[in-house]
Amino acid sequence: MEKKKKILDKEFIVGALAIAFSLGFVLLDKKSLGLYPITVFSLFTVLGLISILTSLKRQESNAIAKTNLKEIILLLLLFINPLVAKTIGFYISGFVEIFLISVLILPEKNKKSIFKAAVFCLIAVVIAYLIFTVSLRIRCPKGIFNLF
Repeated sequence: MEKKKKILDKEFIVGALAIAFSLGFVLLDKKSLGLYPITVFSLFTVLGLISILTSLKRQESNAIAKTNLKEIILLLLLFINPLVAKTIGFYISGFVEIFLISVLILPEKNKKSIFKAAVFCLIAVVIAYLIFTVSLRIRCPKGIFNLF
């Protein structure tokens, strides 16, 4: 039972995901990393360790901040999106992430509200495309579909 309490603590989950995020990017990047990415990933790792240690220290006093499945899914979506952007494309992965987050936080899940969420996400992605690709001429990962 004690292990379950440690795993469900919010700070423990955030710390573990921060460490996994930073290590994942360092291991997945095939190019040599510059100073900025190494600094960011190092800070993520340090913050993750601090978060885990804080969680473990707080658990000794039995003051656990429990999390629920919705919060875990939201955190995973934020960490998974950058990893799949290179595979399926920046704008498609952005649309999927924003749509899943929108559906997850909807108070009422009916066809009308899900349709509105999809339209909102499509508008957000089109605006991002117009800003980054058209106006600023920033090349974003196209992914396997080569659409944008």
